[in-house]
Amino acid sequence: MIGAMPAVAVRHERRRQEKRAKRPSLLYLQSTQSRSTSPSPVQSSPVLYSTPQLEIYILGKISLLHIAVVTMLVGAVTLFVGLVQLKPGAEASQYRYVLIGSGLICTLLGTVLAVIRCCLLPWVARRRDLQRQDRRKHREQVNLQKHSDNDTKKTDENTPAQHLGMTPVLDTIGSSV
Repeated sequence: MIGAMPAVAVRHERRRQEKRAKRPSLLYLQSTQSRSTSPSPVQSSPVLYSTPQLEIYILGKISLLHIAVVTMLVGAVTLFVGLVQLKPGAEASQYRYVLIGSGLICTLLGTVLAVIRCCLLPWVARRRDLQRQDRRKHREQVNLQKHSDNDTKKTDENTPAQHLGMTPVLDTIGSSV
């Protein structure tokens, strides 16, 4: 019985190593079937446009979204503690309204910050991108119009005879007659 125990331990260790060998070293967002070179009918086409994600950082390190979430959580906990103090005989009953008020303020502040970050910033980014695209299209149209105006001026200045290089010959023939 004692001799069988190391064999069992070795067998278990081999099974663990086999399981580790089967695990991929990198995890992909797509399944292995969708990484093939030919697109399958189930795959959606890649997005041709991308909007840059705007993020506001406080002190260069803390994201506005993190501040919003933490503020909402602190507000919810403070509000809950204040509501518990409404029970008769609570230890901190003299601070119950302060706790409820500060909990409400923190929760509302966190909600406003989350709305700003999640709704307002993407809208501003899309609006800026559209304005940049409109300006770029306008510049291209102005440049095309300038080039087309220059081309028409050049063709108006040149007569068909000048295009063929016949002007000197015609002048000499006309003067000899």
